[in-house]
Amino acid sequence: MESPERTLPLTSLPTPVVQAFDPSVEYLVWNKENQVFHLKFKGERAERVMNVAIATSVLSNGTILGAELVNQAITALRNGGYLIVDEIETGLNRSLVGTVIELFASPVTNPHGATLLFSTHYSELLDVLRRKDNVFVLVRDDSFKTELIKYSERINRIENKKSDVIINNVIKGSMPKYPDVQAMREYVCEHING
Repeated sequence: MESPERTLPLTSLPTPVVQAFDPSVEYLVWNKENQVFHLKFKGERAERVMNVAIATSVLSNGTILGAELVNQAITALRNGGYLIVDEIETGLNRSLVGTVIELFASPVTNPHGATLLFSTHYSELLDVLRRKDNVFVLVRDDSFKTELIKYSERINRIENKKSDVIINNVIKGSMPKYPDVQAMREYVCEHING
């Protein structure tokens, strides 16, 4: 199964950002005039000069996605805008995603009130959020209708980890139903064993 096509942005990526996602990179600089990247890895003597396609294939998907996410976050944080990210965890280290989320929660890095709106399949990311009133959960009822539930309207106890509430299906419809998961397992077993 292939990942969606990814391409490096045609710009130099800040070294601290790239190194957060790939500490082996010493620098990655875009040469606009020659339309090439200059990439140097730590421990190597020479830099590599390569076109966009090759540079994209050399770096991991997570490094590229992470650098793009942080660059977009900087734009939103600088201007007080919105950043909307579908499945924020895709291809990224969970800890680094948590760091990006925290950038929007801190008045030091978010002095202009920027908003991060994201979806995720990893409920553990919700534990990074300090408040509950800014968490919404999409649930599907028995008639397959989707509803948006405000977390704080269903869950009053603050000692519960948000991830535990979701994983344990306390907000009904937030997790797959056990019989459906079992049916999938049985289907796979039948097709493996013939």
